Amino acid sequence: MSQNNSTGVYRRLLRYVWPHKGIFLLSVLGFAMFASSAPLMAQLMGEIQKTLVDPTDENIWFVLTALFLVFLYRGTGTFLGKYFTARVGREVVHALRTQLFGHMQHLPSTYYENESSGRQISRVIFDIDQVNGASTRAVTTLVQEGLTVVLLMGYLIWLDYTLTAIFLLIVPAVGALVSLASKFFRKYSRRIQATVGEVTQVTSESITGYREVRTYQATEQEKARFFRASDNNRRQVMKFELTNAINVPLSQQVIALGLGVMIYLMLQRVAAGSMSAEAFMQFITAAALIAKPLRALTDVNAIIQKGVTAAESVFDVLDTPAEVDSGTQQLHKCRGKVSFDHVSFRYPGVEQDTISGLSLEVAPGETVAFVGRSGSGKST
Repeated sequence: MSQNNSTGVYRRLLRYVWPHKGIFLLSVLGFAMFASSAPLMAQLMGEIQKTLVDPTDENIWFVLTALFLVFLYRGTGTFLGKYFTARVGREVVHALRTQLFGHMQHLPSTYYENESSGRQISRVIFDIDQVNGASTRAVTTLVQEGLTVVLLMGYLIWLDYTLTAIFLLIVPAVGALVSLASKFFRKYSRRIQATVGEVTQVTSESITGYREVRTYQATEQEKARFFRASDNNRRQVMKFELTNAINVPLSQQVIALGLGVMIYLMLQRVAAGSMSAEAFMQFITAAALIAKPLRALTDVNAIIQKGVTAAESVFDVLDTPAEVDSGTQQLHKCRGKVSFDHVSFRYPGVEQDTISGLSLEVAPGETVAFVGRSGSGKST
């Protein structure tokens, strides 16, 4: 899946969020409140440093009151963001799942013949949940943590733009790591979807055919088949997690390198007397607070790639044309007599007829049995 195609799929997915834009804007407001509390916390550290130097009652009560109000403001934003994002997420899941299930009821028989029932079931259940992660959880992180990074970066520039410029030099390196990881995330996400379908298929067949399994003493074979399917799923999930586990600390190390250079320069300025202890506390707090949202923004890439891969799978089904009803005869009253007059049938893509020249009449109340070797067309 190309990058352009991934972007198109993601945009299409976000259209399912648009009908709930009012609720979503409330969550965005909450995330904006949460993000704006980060610079306030950094500024407050400077006030605490000032109070340590001059611990008057006025300064102490000011710090305590400011601390309480900042956390109240931050907590309100957290509630608005998390609750209303969860509401939007479940609405998107419900809308997409019902649309997918409804469309599947009108697909031609070739769709069901060319894909296992396990994969069809996992698409409705597993894939849709992955889509929810990309449509709401990922957007939540992008808005909340993205705003936090922007506001903290603006605060750092306001404090000292020369030091902030050093930190900005690491952004291209982090972006390159995220882009490289995206390719692996998409590849392993597709494999995980396939293995979930395989596990669902084996489970469904074993449960529905439990009588046959026990009659033919095939319980051990079914256990082995399920073990292989589950183990394959485990291996693909671990490959995905390995990529994520490598990507995150690498990004953190790059960020830590930038922070380390900034701290060194700040300590040099403090030693030279060109930076106050209050300004140092404010800058170092803001720089430390920016590390967490940057890490979250690198983590969200895995969620988005999972969701985009799942959405592509769902949209492939939704874009499959429904079966056309080309019948012209309306049946008002039937006697129950069925007649076949030289009927032939051939599956798409097959060179030979499965049924050729079949003529048969079945009278009302009559029972007819089809007998023949395996593959002779009885089911057809």
